[in-house]
Amino acid sequence: MPSTASLDEAAIRIHESRAGRMAVTVGGGLMCLLLAPWSLCLIWIAVGLALEGWGVLCTRGQFAGRPVGHVTRTAFAIYFSLVSANWLGLSVLLWVQGGTAAQVCAAVIVTAVATLSLLLAFQSAVAFLFAGAGPALVALAVVVAHSRLDTVALLPTAICLILLLLFGIGRAREIPSALAAERRLRVSEAQFRIITDTVSDVIARTGLDGKRLYLSASAQRMTGYTADELAELGLAVIIHPDDRERMAVAAFEIAREGGEVTMECRMVGKGGRLIWAETTMTRAAVNGADGPLELVTVSRDITARKTLEQELTRAKEKAEAASAAKSDFLANMSHELRTPLNAVVGFTRLLREASGLSPEHARFATLANDGACALLAVINNVLDYSRLESGAVDLVLSPFDPLELARSMAALLSLEAEGRSITLDVRGQDGPGWVNGDITLVRQVLLNLLGNALKFSEGGVVSVTVGQTPVDAGRVTLRIEVADTGIGMTQEQLGRVFGRFVQADGSVSRRFGGSGLGLAICQRVVQLMGGRIGAESAPDKGSTFWFELDLATAAAPLAAPVTTDRFESAERALRVLVADDVAVNRELVAALLSPFDIEVSMAIDGAEAVAMAGRQAFDVILMDVHMPVMDGLAAARAIRRLERPGSAHTPIIALSASVLPEQVASCLEAGMDDHVGKPIDAAKLLEAIARVTGPDARDAAPRQMRLPSAG
Repeated sequence: MPSTASLDEAAIRIHESRAGRMAVTVGGGLMCLLLAPWSLCLIWIAVGLALEGWGVLCTRGQFAGRPVGHVTRTAFAIYFSLVSANWLGLSVLLWVQGGTAAQVCAAVIVTAVATLSLLLAFQSAVAFLFAGAGPALVALAVVVAHSRLDTVALLPTAICLILLLLFGIGRAREIPSALAAERRLRVSEAQFRIITDTVSDVIARTGLDGKRLYLSASAQRMTGYTADELAELGLAVIIHPDDRERMAVAAFEIAREGGEVTMECRMVGKGGRLIWAETTMTRAAVNGADGPLELVTVSRDITARKTLEQELTRAKEKAEAASAAKSDFLANMSHELRTPLNAVVGFTRLLREASGLSPEHARFATLANDGACALLAVINNVLDYSRLESGAVDLVLSPFDPLELARSMAALLSLEAEGRSITLDVRGQDGPGWVNGDITLVRQVLLNLLGNALKFSEGGVVSVTVGQTPVDAGRVTLRIEVADTGIGMTQEQLGRVFGRFVQADGSVSRRFGGSGLGLAICQRVVQLMGGRIGAESAPDKGSTFWFELDLATAAAPLAAPVTTDRFESAERALRVLVADDVAVNRELVAALLSPFDIEVSMAIDGAEAVAMAGRQAFDVILMDVHMPVMDGLAAARAIRRLERPGSAHTPIIALSASVLPEQVASCLEAGMDDHVGKPIDAAKLLEAIARVTGPDARDAAPRQMRLPSAG
């Protein structure tokens, strides 16, 4: 009994030679017309062609490479048996006709059918030569025994001999290459199986009818199930229930429309183990574009990657939570530190400026105020550095004149320079030099560098040099240098001067003070603006700090008209409501505003401020944010709700120790008009009041407040 492989191989060969077989059937029937009645010959031809047509149907599955079952192979065996029986029937028909030629042809056909049947089990060159030459030799023996046959009688025999010899010789020549091709196919299949059985990815082929055609051995390594267990369960069953429908829809779409899709899904392995897999699904055609279609899936175990991703996500969430906790801590500590400092800085400043103090007491007040201001500078530096590290600083671009900015910063520090007998010099080319940048951050860097230069110098000169170098059309490189004649630094000290909490050495820290964060902040700010910062120095020869920024040029804005009545006396006193739960803060604000024509009212919390604003009109409300009963944000919203369309807008200024950008933004979102941080700087407070009550203020009455003169 031939093996299933031999049957499938025979089916493929028969399908490949279907046209030739039909031609041989027709040729054999026409040959019989020379020996048998034509009606019987035509009937035989019709039956033979019908059987060959059925054979095409029985062998197309094997030819297409599709897996076939027992039914298809049985049908092919029946087809082959009927074809053989049909040829044997022809030999019987020829034998009963009598005559040597007919009987020779009958013998040849019987022998050929027998030998061809053997080829189903044994395909070799010798077998095909025997299949062609064996019947021919039988025919030759019969012809020799009947030497009296004439040429006409020998014609059918000659035709049979020629057909069989051609068939045998042709197949004998083809079979070595066919066997070699089969060997190559087996080697290729073995190599393919080595690859698919050793690769970690699971490869599966599935017919569009859902039947599993192939599954690589790596499936057992991934899932723990053997091939037989998976064949029984089905791959769809081991897919996690939450992903099953999504994967089925994707497979259906790929099977219908074609293309390729890669998806992540979860699988449940043996023992309930959860497996993350990355699966790629593709529709492929077997034996060329016109062959049958199937779904090819390649699944990769990505459980380790998903575990790492989940760990990274958890780490990121922890880091974000830690960052948020740090931000909350800094915000709370800033508020808690600034609140008492507000009183210390404010009252020591008032005490320092008070008349009637003895020189010694005035000196004590000055020292106390200087210490409070130094502590405030440390708090500001820590907050600034924290904001820069967390990326909470955004650039706000606006046109400004760098040379004018340098002059204004020098003017701001001129009194300190005079107290140290230092000459402040600003150098630069006058003329149009406006650029587009973040003036606040540039001011912060320049002010810090100038403050350091003054702090580390005793006498001498501190110079600021502003220069611009064109880069291309519309862009320049702005370079600002701050040089001093102070103590200078060694190269070792210079190499670490931009580090956090770093100063030249311990003696510098003890002698000059400071947190060691100023230059680190400058470096971060300059880098944020896309610039460069550096320094040159030598001991006892001073230092030069510089920074460069690549900025776009800008046109100088039109000068705004100056109003001469801004600081003139008002027709009546300005009415100001101060809302703060801390009595010392209320007293400090009243003391700061007492030199001016201002009437001050007090509220101890937000609820009282709302009630007072509802009973009386105020020109300005100074609102603390953190208060009991009702905080400042809620109070501001309540006051805005009390205002009717068309009624006067009451300016509200936040007076708060919460000075982080997001905290200031929350004040503005609540309906406040401005923000002044604690500790309160009297000048900034007066500027804010003037700003919200001036003629340009939103819906404000045309009232001005009187500010003190420089003297």
